[in-house]
Amino acid sequence: MSRRQLATTWQSLLYALALCWASSALPATISASVDRSSVSVDESFHLVLEVDGDIDVDPDLSPLAEKFEVLNQSRSQNVSIINGRATRQNTWQIELMPTQPGSVTIPAIEFGSARSNPVTVLVRPSGPPGEGDTSPFFLEVEVDEERPYVQQQVVYTVRVFRTTKASSARLSEPAPEGVDTIVERLGKDSVYVAHRAGQRYRVTERRYAIFPQGSGMLVLPPLRFQAEVIERGRSRSSIFDTARTRSIRVRSKAIEVPVAEAPAEAPRVWLPARSLSLGETWSSAGPVTAGDALTRRITIRASGLIAAQLPELNLALPEAIKQYPEQPELKNLAGEDGVMGTRIQTTALVATRPGTYTLPAVTVTWWNVETRQPEQAVLPSRILEVTAGAPAAERTAPLDADNLPDGGGRPLDDSAPSPGYWRWLSVGLALAWLLTLGLWRRDRRLLAAPAPSPREGPPPSVKKALADLKRACADNDAAAARDAALALGTTIWPEAPPGNLSQLAGRCGGALSAAIDDLQRALYAPQPAPWEGPQLWLLARHLGSRDPEPVDADAEALVPLHKAAVNAPGRG
Repeated sequence: MSRRQLATTWQSLLYALALCWASSALPATISASVDRSSVSVDESFHLVLEVDGDIDVDPDLSPLAEKFEVLNQSRSQNVSIINGRATRQNTWQIELMPTQPGSVTIPAIEFGSARSNPVTVLVRPSGPPGEGDTSPFFLEVEVDEERPYVQQQVVYTVRVFRTTKASSARLSEPAPEGVDTIVERLGKDSVYVAHRAGQRYRVTERRYAIFPQGSGMLVLPPLRFQAEVIERGRSRSSIFDTARTRSIRVRSKAIEVPVAEAPAEAPRVWLPARSLSLGETWSSAGPVTAGDALTRRITIRASGLIAAQLPELNLALPEAIKQYPEQPELKNLAGEDGVMGTRIQTTALVATRPGTYTLPAVTVTWWNVETRQPEQAVLPSRILEVTAGAPAAERTAPLDADNLPDGGGRPLDDSAPSPGYWRWLSVGLALAWLLTLGLWRRDRRLLAAPAPSPREGPPPSVKKALADLKRACADNDAAAARDAALALGTTIWPEAPPGNLSQLAGRCGGALSAAIDDLQRALYAPQPAPWEGPQLWLLARHLGSRDPEPVDADAEALVPLHKAAVNAPGRG
């Protein structure tokens, strides 16, 4: 090995070692969170510490001793490999019980030189002893709203307290009475430790969101809890311990909640929520071209409402802008305050002609159940700049003298024909007439077949466009059908060819116009449905066999392509 090669090898090795040292020197990312942000002074909760990256030290939990009792802790590790790179995540779950009420801050936990973020927990004073606290099992239920409005969310919480282990545990589901309701379970059960009357209990908490659909007295009947408890004893005939089970059944108290009608000053669309917001995103931030699709996504989020309660937004758009909405996306997420309903409405917008258009503001009026006042969520109006597409001459293929329609083409040479041209043309016509006469005399049967008329069928260029359209429709190929339909329109209206499908649909009218709109929806809708081409072919197959009506290219830019504004979700 030469000296230069040896030096290069050492440089590569040192570079690799530097990269390894740099990657190992990257600090680990530590995040801290809690499973419940509001607890009682005699209830436990879990502090979760997530470490992204390699770490070889345990957390220092000594700062927790001042305000919390550490009941239990566990650690788990997860390793994932993405694109050949291994990432490691360590998770610590620490069960804590607060020792004093108030707004208590969990200090930053140190992992060597790395530190987590502090977390604040609201600790409530200890509640009064409940009924049946001397029993090894009892139930506790409560609601967060004592006088809700109709369709307002009521969070119903049930807690199962136990001092001993049990098997085959079953808890009945709430069955509200008095008014029609919608019941949604909120997330998974929470398990923690609590004290009641000096007794330590293991608690399983379950929450429901209840939406009364009418006014009146909402009755929540008692819930039933049943389990098998293992009892140990010593048999008289045996020196060994024996085990037997005992069934226990406990019931909660019933709760009555009066539900009020919507107030007189409530908005027409009744949306009782804790909060409601509007947001939007666009597929493009700049100007768009006439005939191209622009996707708009509007999101409604409401705390305390399920997604099915959120209204559909009927957008009033300018006449020149067509809209193709897709099915809304509905989501329900469980949070600290109950259900968070989300409705995402996605619409494809297609401008039929260039210009500057104002999209009106979007307003949703809702009822704030905390302030008991109406409020509005608003998306401001938008200015949409639409530019013209490519000129018709750029979209049309160059003329080929061999493919000009029979009888429909004119010579492109502007020079006047010479007198000799007409003389030779007359001689040629006379010879052709003589040849025809001779053939007629040789075969009289030719007289039975009439000479074909130049207007019986479409010219060759129209035939080709029709053949391409037929093939695309048979294959259900929407993109190829669009190109063939525009090529057909160019051959029919060569003086002012249609620049997009909207212009072509405006010239055809009737059922064919609706079929072209269906093709445009299949191409530009954000989530288009499968397109069936045979219907378009059945309506368009005779288009090239009739004389087209003349089109004034200048007037076309001034007259709307459709007689009515098209803003309904069904058709564009």
